[in-house]
Amino acid sequence: MSATLQRVWLILTKVRVVAENPIGLTLGSEPLVQCFIPETAIEVALSQTDRLLQSEGMRRVDVMSCSSFDRPEDQEESPDFVKRDVHQARSSGKPLTGTFFTSPDTATFEKDETHDG
Repeated sequence: MSATLQRVWLILTKVRVVAENPIGLTLGSEPLVQCFIPETAIEVALSQTDRLLQSEGMRRVDVMSCSSFDRPEDQEESPDFVKRDVHQARSSGKPLTGTFFTSPDTATFEKDETHDG
C-alpha cells in the first residue's frame, strides 16, 4: 500500500493582467494560466489561486477547468511540463503558476528592447 499523496489542483484560469508581472505580459491583456495549488478543498484552492495571481499582477476573470492530482495514476496522461509543476507544488507545499497560454487576441508581451531589430 502506498502513502497518500498531497492533492494538487491544476486550475486553468483566464486572467486579466492588472500590474507588473514576472513574465512580462502587457497590462490589460487576458492570457490563460495554469495554477498549481497544493490543497484538499477546491474552495480553498480557488481562494489561494486568487492570492497567487494577485501577487503576480493578475486578476482571475474565469475558471476554464479544474483537475485534481492525488494519485500517481492521475498524472500518467499528462505532459511532462504538467507533471513537473505538480511535483514542484506538491514537494514545496506552495502554490505556483505554470504555463501561460497567449495569442494575439488574448495577450501580448511587453516589448523586449534587447531583441529590437
